[in-house]
Amino acid sequence: VFVRIEPECRAGIDLAPGNPTVDSGTAFWLYANKDIDDFAFNGQVVSGELAYTLTSGKMNLCANPFPATLNLNDKNQVVITGATSYSADGETAGDYIDTWDFATANWGPRYYYVDLADSWGAEYADTWTDGDLAPVETTAIGIGSGFWYNAKGNATLTFANPVKKQ
Repeated sequence: VFVRIEPECRAGIDLAPGNPTVDSGTAFWLYANKDIDDFAFNGQVVSGELAYTLTSGKMNLCANPFPATLNLNDKNQVVITGATSYSADGETAGDYIDTWDFATANWGPRYYYVDLADSWGAEYADTWTDGDLAPVETTAIGIGSGFWYNAKGNATLTFANPVKKQ
């Protein structure tokens, strides 16, 4: 078995078998060269905020390092600065997130960033939407789940520990 760390979708870093070390909060993709029933992670839970610097034109690998689900539309949990919004006329593509659905072993929901309060109303202010650009109540990133963030411009995605915010 080997673990490949792929920050910001760059070339991977292969870690030696045994007890590899990964910095807390680092998003990574796990490749296994054989069937594995269990994979254990040990360490400290991120207790404060975690910020990802998103690089324009790249699929940036991010993850929820907290012991609770994150809701992308909860401004106490997730703050995005510098994101590119989809336009009201649909002509300008904005930032989006691709998730993975473990239950179906396939790509899960894709969330689109919009900041269109002036055009479409307050519910479209600095929010994540579904494929029809309709507001969705829950845009959940599960415990330990990773996702790909497609940034149209340089941005910062900051997570606050939802356990401490409740």
